[in-house]
Amino acid sequence: LVTYITKLYTGEERTQMIGFHQATGSLGGILITFISGQLLKVSWNASFLSYAVGFVSIFLFGIFVRPVTFTEEKKTDEGTSSMVQITPWIVLLFFTYICYMTYGVKITTLIKEAGYGSASTGSYVIMTLCICSVLAGTYFSKTLKIFKEKLLPLSYAIVAVSMFLLA
Repeated sequence: LVTYITKLYTGEERTQMIGFHQATGSLGGILITFISGQLLKVSWNASFLSYAVGFVSIFLFGIFVRPVTFTEEKKTDEGTSSMVQITPWIVLLFFTYICYMTYGVKITTLIKEAGYGSASTGSYVIMTLCICSVLAGTYFSKTLKIFKEKLLPLSYAIVAVSMFLLA
């Protein structure tokens, strides 16, 4: 979908659409986490049935999203230099994502072992994280206008502090 967004939209509208894409993905995460948390009450195996929601999304995507033909853009030398500039950020994002996913997997275990709650409580914590992600996606365009090129380093600083506090 991001390819569609980058090809079909420009400027402020593109930024808003990327934020909305993130927000709707997080809404899906909320729904699946809630369903799996409720299915955990049945059994841990039953919680995997929540991923059946993804098949509904794929089905609806196939019905409503039609192929779009894009014209080929001419490549310039600028693409190479911009790729060199963003490569460190891509590597950093990769490792951040690994840590973030580990947090999502381990938080429920931490909650249970520390006696803070049950597996369902863990699903509520993850759902809260997804709600924050929806808000971040919804306000991405406005936040980017305010912080501009400082948004990415600021975001990484906040994530680093958060992960340090959880460790």
